[in-house]
Amino acid sequence: MTAFLIHNMAPIMFAALVLFLLLGYPVAFSLAATGLFFALVGIELVGHAFFLLPLTFIMIVTSVPFFLTSFRLNEQSFSSGGLPQWPAKSLVAIGFTLLALQGISQIIKRIAIMRGIIPDPHETQRSALEAEVEQIVEIAEKR
Repeated sequence: MTAFLIHNMAPIMFAALVLFLLLGYPVAFSLAATGLFFALVGIELVGHAFFLLPLTFIMIVTSVPFFLTSFRLNEQSFSSGGLPQWPAKSLVAIGFTLLALQGISQIIKRIAIMRGIIPDPHETQRSALEAEVEQIVEIAEKR
């Protein structure tokens, strides 16, 4: 799938540019919008693939022996009552495993957005300023 995106990025961006032009936007705005959209989605995709996933992999690989050693020794805290420490140490491996799964989920979602399979969820969000301006316009139109 990644190979598909790499080989077809130029036609996809060209199609997006043509779409913006057909919608009536000027050339400069169309180029900027197309470039910004693919840059933002691409930055998130690269960040997840090359920074988040390697970090989580390293943390999982190093935290599992840390937990297993504590579990085998039945390591206890030094305070009176001596609670076991291995449950807390297992949470490190569990947490980074869940983070890796979330990273994979985000990569799949970003690729689907770039291919046009699902719409961009950030595209439909309005800022508070936009909502306020719309309310003011509605009130002005009623008068």
